[in-house]
Amino acid sequence: MRGSPSSSSFSAGSVSPSLTHRLHVWWRGECGLISSVPFATTNIILLCFTLFLNWNLAMIQTDIVRIEEHSLLFDRYQRGADMLGRDTLATRLWGVNTLEQVARENASDYHIPIMRLLSAFIRRPPDSPQIYASASASYLAKRLPDVEAAAIAIGRRDAEGRALEAADNVVLDLSGAKLGEAQLIASDLAGVVLVAADLGRANLRDARLSFANLEGANLTSAQLYSADLQGSWLYQADLQDARLNGADLTNARLDEADLGGADLTGAVGLTQGMLAVARATGGPPNLNNTLCLDTEAMCVWQNGG
Repeated sequence: MRGSPSSSSFSAGSVSPSLTHRLHVWWRGECGLISSVPFATTNIILLCFTLFLNWNLAMIQTDIVRIEEHSLLFDRYQRGADMLGRDTLATRLWGVNTLEQVARENASDYHIPIMRLLSAFIRRPPDSPQIYASASASYLAKRLPDVEAAAIAIGRRDAEGRALEAADNVVLDLSGAKLGEAQLIASDLAGVVLVAADLGRANLRDARLSFANLEGANLTSAQLYSADLQGSWLYQADLQDARLNGADLTNARLDEADLGGADLTGAVGLTQGMLAVARATGGPPNLNNTLCLDTEAMCVWQNGG
């Protein structure tokens, strides 16, 4: 598993081979032919050595630049993490932005630690009213700007970052996240744990939520148009009045999920078996133009509601 990065982890292993090793390799590769001549003069040998010293100096300068770059990146990582704990909203937002940039610039060292840090920040947002003094009460009733920004950053992680997570079996945990009305259009939250998360009225159009754990999540009136929910776990999730038009629910689990008033028009991957274990409070879901795979016929709500 990857821990938090440290400044010492970048100096070691980043520096080129030792001077002796460089001389051995360079002499064999560049001056081997000359040195094999029986009558090689002292001047030729000195010329070779001078060329080697110049080459070695260039290598050292490259090493210095590389170490300085790592040091600057580590400093930005520390400053970004520190900004997440500050009292001003603008500073916290800048901290999220800084950390996202660092994770992209050096994914191998920083992606996983930063994604874990942002996940922890989302799970435990600040509770001091002064932190959000610049935002209106009605806005904060559902949305926390810095928490939303952190979730957007996670949803924007690229293929390299996701590959690193898969290689280390990392699962991002956003349990209990307060993301009501968050703008998460086309976010990649595949495999993310969102147990008991508040996503009410969130915009998740075209979002990738395949194999996400949404047990007990609040998705009331959420916009899930064309969302990828393949293999997602929606046990006891509240999907009342959610818009699932064109969503892919192949192999999703809807056990005890509340589909009351949800719009499933054109949704794909549904079966009558999946609907049979769901429930509907306040009225049945809209299943117009929705084909059930197991019956090869239009889906029918049979559970009352």
